[in-house]
Amino acid sequence: MITQIKYRLHRLFLLGIAFLLTVASFLYAQDIDKFIYDSHGKRDPFIPLVGLPHIRTAVSEIMSIDDVDFQGIARDARGRRIVIINGEMLTKGSELGALKVLKITDNEAIVLIREKKYTLNLYEKGGEESD
Repeated sequence: MITQIKYRLHRLFLLGIAFLLTVASFLYAQDIDKFIYDSHGKRDPFIPLVGLPHIRTAVSEIMSIDDVDFQGIARDARGRRIVIINGEMLTKGSELGALKVLKITDNEAIVLIREKKYTLNLYEKGGEESD
């Protein structure tokens, strides 16, 4: 009789642990979908920690392609392409000063600055004016 009670208590305890783990994993999975990274005010991961300081152009000072510091292309948590310009992560349609992002591919970004289109290539330095 005592052995059966111990067995039932042990089984009830294991079922309770399994239930708590199931609920915890469900709640954790719900939190993952809501995560959005905000890069504003954080250190630029493309700037080396050692060496000469990087001088960035202020957002309001972007008036020409010379003011643009093109740093890369990546994908966000949802798989959308983003372009990193002057330390800011921008998606298609985003604006940064006088700059507007028109298109982003895996290798280039097309931006509009004061009614001129420029192509920013990952494998070239600077931008090219587009037709």
